[in-house]
Amino acid sequence: MLLNRFTHNTDRVWTRTLYAVLCGCVFVLLLRTGTIQAQELQLNGIAIHSELRTDFYIGALYVSVPKSSADELLNAEQDRRMVLRVLASRWSARSFDQHWTQSILINNEQDALSKFADTILDFTGSVKGKLVSGDEVLIDNPLGKPLTFSVNGVQLMQVTDPARGREFFNLLLNAWVGARPPSSDFKRDMLLAASDAGDLLAIFDGLKPADERVAAIQGWSTEEETEPEPPPEPASSPPAQPQGPTPQQIAAARARAAAEAAAAAAAEEARRQAEEARLAKEAEELAAGLTLLYRSNVMKIIYSRVVYPGRAIDRNQEGTVLLKVLLKKDGELIEASLQQESEFALLNRAALKAVEDAAPFPAAPAKLENEELQLDIPIRFQIPG
Repeated sequence: MLLNRFTHNTDRVWTRTLYAVLCGCVFVLLLRTGTIQAQELQLNGIAIHSELRTDFYIGALYVSVPKSSADELLNAEQDRRMVLRVLASRWSARSFDQHWTQSILINNEQDALSKFADTILDFTGSVKGKLVSGDEVLIDNPLGKPLTFSVNGVQLMQVTDPARGREFFNLLLNAWVGARPPSSDFKRDMLLAASDAGDLLAIFDGLKPADERVAAIQGWSTEEETEPEPPPEPASSPPAQPQGPTPQQIAAARARAAAEAAAAAAAEEARRQAEEARLAKEAEELAAGLTLLYRSNVMKIIYSRVVYPGRAIDRNQEGTVLLKVLLKKDGELIEASLQQESEFALLNRAALKAVEDAAPFPAAPAKLENEELQLDIPIRFQIPG
C-alpha cells in the first residue's frame, strides 16, 4: 500500500514538472515569435541638455527595469532606448556631430574607442542636415536584436550584431551617465527621474515632428546641408532732429552718431573675434577627436597585417617599433618610416611591411580639412608566454 502511494505521488510530481517545462518552452517560443509582447519600457530618467543658455534637446532614457546607478544600467541585460527630442529652433549637423564626438571621446576608454572607431564616425556623420524643434532622434537597443539609429522614424544606421550593438549603446549611454556628462544635474536626472519630472515629460510628449520633416530626413543627400547666412540687420539711423536745427545741434548730433557708430563697431568686432575664437576651438577639438578615431581605425587594419618573423621568434627577439605613417586624405599611403626603431632589424622590417601590405586605407573623415595626415603607429612584438 505504501509503495503504491509513493509511486502514485512520484508520478504526479513528474507530471507537474513536465507540464511546467512544456509551458516554459511554449512561452519562450511565443515570445520569440512575437505572439507575446516584450515588457513595455519604463522611463528611467529625463533631462534637458543646454549650452550657452540655449536648450538643445530633452533626453529620455527608457529601460525594461529602471536602475539608479550607471553601472547597473550598463550591465543590465534588458531592452534600452535613448530618445532625444529637439527643443532648439535649429540644431546644425555640424553641432550635432561635435556634441556627440566630444561626449563620446571624453567618457570612454581608448580600447572601446579603437574598437568602434568606424561605427562612431558612421553615427556622428549620419545626420546630414539641420534638426529643428520637434524632431525625434532615437537609439533603440532591444535585447538580443540589432541596434538602430533613426530620426523621425527614418532609420539612418544599424548595428546588426546584437552583442556589438549592446557595447556600442553603452558607449553612447556613457555620454549621458559617464564621468563627464553634459552636466551633473543631467546625469542625476537621467539616473533617477526627478519628482517634478512630470512637467518636463509633458513638454517632451508634446514635441512632435512636422509631417514634412519625415520627407526632409528621407531626402538628406550625401552632402552636408548648407544654409545661407542670414543677411545683416540694417544699421539704425540716428533719431530725427526737429525742423530747423542750429549748427550747434547738428554738430552735436553728428558727434553722438559718430560715437555710437564707433562703439557699435567696436562691440561688433569684439563679438566677431570671440565667435571666431570659439569656432576655431570647436574645430580644433573636433579635428583632434576625428583624427583619434581615424588613427584607431588605421591601427586595427595595420595590426591585422603584422607577421611576427619566424627567425625573430627563434632568436627570442622582442621589442616595440614606432612608425610615422603619412597618408593622403583618400587613404593612399605616401610614406611609412621608422620614428623609433627596435634593436632588431627583423622587427623593424616586419613593422614597415605590415603598413605596406595594409595600404591603401579607408578615406579619412570628410570633416578633416588637411589633405595629408601624419599618424604615429606603435607596433609591439612580444612572444606569447
